[in-house]
Amino acid sequence: MSKQDDLLFQLQDELRLRLTSNPELKAIFRKIQSGTATLDDTFRYSQISSELLGNFLSEKVSELSPSDREYVCCELLKSRHFDINQRVAEVQRLTDKKNRLNLNPQKATFPTERVQQIAHSLADPTVPIETIQRRADSSVANVGLSFHDDCIQENAKFRSNAGLKCRIVRTTDGKCCKWCTSMAGRWVYGEEPPDVYRRHDNCTCSVTFENGRERQNVRNKKTWEVKEDFQPTVLSREQADELQQQNLQYRGLTNSRNSGIIKDRGKHFGKFRGQIDIPYEFEVPDSQIDKFNQSALNSIIEETGYNREQAQKFQNALIEWLGDDYEEFTKGNRKEQEQIINEGLARMGTYDGVISRGMNFRKQAEYEAFSALEVGDTYSGNTVYAWSSEREVANNYAGASMSNLYSVIIECENNKTAVGIQHISKHGNVEAEVLSPSTAHYVITDKKTINKYDYLEQSILSSNYSAEEKEALLKNIFKGKEILSKCDIICYKVREV
Repeated sequence: MSKQDDLLFQLQDELRLRLTSNPELKAIFRKIQSGTATLDDTFRYSQISSELLGNFLSEKVSELSPSDREYVCCELLKSRHFDINQRVAEVQRLTDKKNRLNLNPQKATFPTERVQQIAHSLADPTVPIETIQRRADSSVANVGLSFHDDCIQENAKFRSNAGLKCRIVRTTDGKCCKWCTSMAGRWVYGEEPPDVYRRHDNCTCSVTFENGRERQNVRNKKTWEVKEDFQPTVLSREQADELQQQNLQYRGLTNSRNSGIIKDRGKHFGKFRGQIDIPYEFEVPDSQIDKFNQSALNSIIEETGYNREQAQKFQNALIEWLGDDYEEFTKGNRKEQEQIINEGLARMGTYDGVISRGMNFRKQAEYEAFSALEVGDTYSGNTVYAWSSEREVANNYAGASMSNLYSVIIECENNKTAVGIQHISKHGNVEAEVLSPSTAHYVITDKKTINKYDYLEQSILSSNYSAEEKEALLKNIFKGKEILSKCDIICYKVREV
């Protein structure tokens, strides 16, 4: 080990003691461990730790040779860069977990040239030691804080490209200069001023980003909340035959030639229809939800033939499924509500058209288990199953434009039981949901694996977008071609049986 390395380890130990004994840093550590920290806390962590590093170097530079100053400065800033990126990643993972998102936090590239310039300035023999000490203090603290800005920008960029609606937020401490005041604000990522990530010496403005659980349509900017996907149940041929008979009975049919339609069904029973539009461009606004639910209840009564009490039970079960209780359905804890939904869907008109479902997997093992399904295999969802009449919605749920997710697209061309519910769902046209009963089961008729870039390119070219829209979308995905071309998406075609 060289003398410089011995010196570095000695200084690192001394700095580590200062960092770990700082009461505010310890408080932030506790918040991270308890899962309550935010990006505002990681900014504060970066600010304090960078200031401590600047103060520490300012004290030590007079004891170091010019070459040692340069070496020590570079290495300590590398450690600070790694530490700050780690803290942001920890907080982002916790936030994503709460919002049921599965994205890998991104690490910003270490700004080698910028750091080397600062380190080299500490070895300048033409200036007095007092100047060197000021540089070590303010310049090192400033570049350390910029590591947090770089990390925020990198993650906001990645998530925006992945279809999440991100906003950049720059705030001041209220005691800032005129320029910093002009830079404060909140912008959708990509619309922020180019200088929003810049900072002058001793600047204390914080730069963070927000994305919550929203995903964004990259074409029309519509957003919707992410819902957790669930695993399908793979059936044997015997189980499939048994469930098929149950499903036929829900429709008022049997395998007998004398089977007929039950007389007390709603007016759409036995018919096929498309989605029914609602008078809202996006999701139903909270201020309109009561009015919408009353209108939806009347639609349910008309379509199913239910009386008001029966229709209300069906609607309540749907609201549970569409809301916060969704995960309880996937765990098998809402069997009564599931049965109510099954019976209600059986009284409504079947969706007439191709339906698609997108799935993404957090763990490779789960993805590999699903991808083991081959042509001829039969499977079923383990609860009421959500599809969409819009392929773009399925693409977003699959994470088709995300390089760090395992993605699957399922397409069913012969839907028999699933019902378009966008006119009675608070998510409306945004998700264009088509709901199949838990008794529905499918046979895989085709399977292919394609890289994500080619898949997205084909999806855009075969879409109904205008030529101008297609050109813009193709340019957008081309930015990620190098990465997306290395990632695969599995595309299944299925037939309901």
